[in-house]
Amino acid sequence: MESILVPAIVFYFIYKTIELLVRKKERKLLIERMAQTSPETLQSHLHSDQVVPKGSQFLMLRLGALSLGIGIGWILGRLFYEMMRQNYGADMRGELDSTLIATIAFCAGLALIIVYLIEKKEFNEAKKVE
Repeated sequence: MESILVPAIVFYFIYKTIELLVRKKERKLLIERMAQTSPETLQSHLHSDQVVPKGSQFLMLRLGALSLGIGIGWILGRLFYEMMRQNYGADMRGELDSTLIATIAFCAGLALIIVYLIEKKEFNEAKKVE
């Protein structure tokens, strides 16, 4: 376990250091661009309707659906395990793990697909309005 953990931590910190340096350069470029723009243009962008970033508009819906999918998957996994235990008898610990993981992944994925369809519908309706 330690043989995997140490290199993973080292690579994580190397990645984060490089990411920090790249983002610092991006921020400097953004500040330079803002310095070149007129104050009227900046003011008009501040008061526009698109204040909410595109990715975070449905963030709570995504998180809620994901946690609901995980919960339903856990419940269904336990039910499948109990059905298997009653039908086949012996205590099957390995089957519990695989059943739980499979049903949790399936239900969480299904919940995220439903959220995607909802987002797509809302996006198409907003596009029709414009």
